[in-house]
Amino acid sequence: MNSADIQTAIAAAEKSWYALGLRCDSRDLEIGEEVGDSYRWDDGEDTGEQLDGTCAIDASREDAIALISRYAFSGHLYLIGSQTNYCGGEDKGEIVISNAVVIARF
Repeated sequence: MNSADIQTAIAAAEKSWYALGLRCDSRDLEIGEEVGDSYRWDDGEDTGEQLDGTCAIDASREDAIALISRYAFSGHLYLIGSQTNYCGGEDKGEIVISNAVVIARF
């Protein structure tokens, strides 16, 4: 994971997207592909409760790359975004992005 490449992608996308997040995902997603909604987890257990969007680390945070580095174990790293809506998540730096699509792959 090259932090300069991630920062460059975020800076370019900020001009065109309402919400941006960094997300690690085990799936092999393509640019432009919808990510799908996430599920709520409680102490490492899937509650089965579907959220109204996709969980990600808020890309506008200064510490976004450091935060996402904690989750890089789970596969691919993506910059995702939406033109519609987002809200805060339960974890530090987390947001839930509605109608999220893949903007970039790292």
